[in-house]
Amino acid sequence: MSSKSLHLVANDLKPLVTSIKEMDLKLENQLTLNAYRDVVKSLSVLQQQVPNNVTRNEIIITLRDGSQSKAILYKNNDPNHANTSAGLVHIHGGGLVMGLPESNDSRHLNLCSKLGITILAISYRKAPEYPYPTPLNDCKDGFDWFHANAESLKVNVNRIALSGDSAGGCLAAALSQLKLNDKTNKIAHLLLLYPMLDASTGTEANKKDPLLGEFIWTAEMNQFGWSAYLNGQPHTSPAVPASLKSYTGLPSCWIGVGTLDLFLDENIEYARKLIKAGVKTEFDIYPAAIHGFPKIEQAQSTIDFIHDFSNSLIKALKLTQ
Repeated sequence: MSSKSLHLVANDLKPLVTSIKEMDLKLENQLTLNAYRDVVKSLSVLQQQVPNNVTRNEIIITLRDGSQSKAILYKNNDPNHANTSAGLVHIHGGGLVMGLPESNDSRHLNLCSKLGITILAISYRKAPEYPYPTPLNDCKDGFDWFHANAESLKVNVNRIALSGDSAGGCLAAALSQLKLNDKTNKIAHLLLLYPMLDASTGTEANKKDPLLGEFIWTAEMNQFGWSAYLNGQPHTSPAVPASLKSYTGLPSCWIGVGTLDLFLDENIEYARKLIKAGVKTEFDIYPAAIHGFPKIEQAQSTIDFIHDFSNSLIKALKLTQ
């Protein structure tokens, strides 16, 4: 079958499209999910080379129900660096059904080395084995752990940002909404890369631009992920961030998404609602970029994204350069 949008994809991202096509991965049932998880696990490995000024450690966080969750802590080991007291908690993606914190290791090593910030990449249990609210609760516990240990990590509790990619963006946005009523452990700034926010995206009633979501994360995959996560529960906030009624009081927010991403429209709409509510909002769109584009680190869209993401952190957390 001919492609509707391949001619619109940036040339430096087409190898990503080709590699995913060759894997012939699907999300249709538990069997295909397990196969997809195996591939994601094989690709989510820690970098062998760690910058000289970064210490990377795997830690274990005890969750509210006594379960244990793995996280990766990145600390700049320059005692004179002015930004080590600023922190970032990151939530990985994976459609709410897969994924590992190692998946963004290269990015976190780079950010920790260049900006000096302390980063905690957390993990969470996945649907369908653990539907909502377990994944969100796990993320809240991870974020709260960072706050609780901020003094020993020499991090200022007022300078802790939260970020998430795709499904991680869903959980990060959900956590920011959860904290509208829970004022403890403040989120200083929110950064969402192509966040998964609206459970109706990809349904028959909400199939919009046919050029969006042809690659990497499709409408059918999106419905599989949301169905597994919600498990029949209502489409309300914070489970489905796009369902929030009032956006007033949410933390400042940066959102980035590619022009060919399935989530483009819902991300634009979320940003519009944030702006309307008076929330300080930045929105960056990456031309000819597909979902998952930062996997190609040398791509222009990835270079631009890292620049925009870093700048947003610099401004929000008042980092020195």
